[in-house]
Amino acid sequence: MEFENIRESLEILEDILDESSPVPFTTKVMVDKKRLCDIVVDIRLKMPNSIKQAEWVVQERSKIRSDAIKEAQDIAKEAEAYANKLVNENEIIKKANMQAKKIIDNAKIASQEIKQGACEYADNILYNLERSLRGAIDVFHQQCVDIEDTYANAIQIVADNRTELRGATNQGSDDSEETE
Repeated sequence: MEFENIRESLEILEDILDESSPVPFTTKVMVDKKRLCDIVVDIRLKMPNSIKQAEWVVQERSKIRSDAIKEAQDIAKEAEAYANKLVNENEIIKKANMQAKKIIDNAKIASQEIKQGACEYADNILYNLERSLRGAIDVFHQQCVDIEDTYANAIQIVADNRTELRGATNQGSDDSEETE
């Protein structure tokens, strides 16, 4: 699954941070910039296809919509041309008007149905994309929480070690004073 590959890349990134040399007297570490950039590029390449699909959906939605409008206009023009032809024939003027109106109404209905279908299709694609993106956000958020917990535990261990070290240093001072 794509999220698993991203998770592996994030774990590698975390390992790089864990293995990095600390900068004295700070909470910062030195990292190999090229190695870090390679991991970031790898994560970008492994991003879910749903992001690429979103761009395609936006383009496709506009295309479907413009195609539907063009088709509706073509149908209306054909209907109008047909109606004009019938009107020009004296014997069937009344019938031509009724047929032209029917054709135009049908064209409008067909146009509306095409537009509605295109909008529903685009909305469905966007809904699925939104669900995918929310899933990706949830995974990313959980990974951030896990990383934060890991660092909080590491900070607590360091603080405990410092406290223990101070206690050992103070106890060593007390022992040397007692021997004197």
